[in-house]
Amino acid sequence: MTKLTLIEQIEKFLPDLLTEGADNSVNGVDLARMLSEKLPNEKESTIRQYLTILSKDPKSLLTKKNNGQGYYLKTIEEIPVENLHSNKLIEYEKVEKIASGREQQVEEKFRIIYKKYCELGESNIRPMIIEHTKGKKATKGLNKWKYPDLVLLQWKDLILSEDNFNMDKSILSMMNGLGEQAFKITSIELKADLRSSNYREYFFQCVSNSKWAHEAHLVVATEIKDSLLEELIRLGNSYGVKISTFGLTFDVINEFPDVSEITEMKQEDFELHISNKFKIKQITQGFEQMELDWEQLSNLRSLNTDFADLLEWIAKSLADSKAYTFENFKEIDKNQKPNFKRFR
Repeated sequence: MTKLTLIEQIEKFLPDLLTEGADNSVNGVDLARMLSEKLPNEKESTIRQYLTILSKDPKSLLTKKNNGQGYYLKTIEEIPVENLHSNKLIEYEKVEKIASGREQQVEEKFRIIYKKYCELGESNIRPMIIEHTKGKKATKGLNKWKYPDLVLLQWKDLILSEDNFNMDKSILSMMNGLGEQAFKITSIELKADLRSSNYREYFFQCVSNSKWAHEAHLVVATEIKDSLLEELIRLGNSYGVKISTFGLTFDVINEFPDVSEITEMKQEDFELHISNKFKIKQITQGFEQMELDWEQLSNLRSLNTDFADLLEWIAKSLADSKAYTFENFKEIDKNQKPNFKRFR
């Protein structure tokens, strides 16, 4: 007799645990726990991965509520006719490949969450996502430790007026004359979690990606285990890296809405559905470098167009004495004036 794959075993038990209709949905954590009782050799975390995959497959009876909070069974009318008599859902190898990318999927969602958190936080901070795909093609893995996930442009408070947009030109001029910088750039490395098998690699990836910036910050979505704290504190203090955790769990992150929905959320909705789950803890303080590494920045600009945009964004903000968001700048850049010199 052919042994059922895990995904087939889960499917077999779902009709016993769920009923049709969104009104009868069951929370993902509870459903995984019920399935683990029937599949005692499987971890709940693994089962949750497969539930997410099944819910996105049009051939599956399993689906999720529109807001992502809970699973239920589709009615027969909800399954496309062409899928009613098709072969089994997804090849087992494909499922394994998708499941193995779980951390990357969580990191992508967390990147948008962190950007939104910064946008709605301190009024003098402007976040910008760095797209690794915009870098020049190179041997696989060669540029893995070159680009951060996100940068924060932070203007000094005394420069900004009460509207947190217009800059005080006289103070800006004086700072420029004294050779003082009006801003700070923080390089952000985002990770889903840290554990004994990856914390050193992820930490030094952050160190490598941030040498050019004023400050390095390693931000972890999930809670950091106590067994790693002492070593992380030692590393963070030795290399001047700020380390923080948002104290989330994979279950909570998976239950959050999709990236596009989070991106469009208004402040009150973000606070209600997302940020009230944060348990932010700072592990190390880090320290700030006085100067940017212009040589390395110039090299990064030649490798990735996002760094060229970063420099142009800052230059445009200083030239206009306005604290543009990156999105403001890109909109202006579409119709830029002929006399605005580009860095490329």
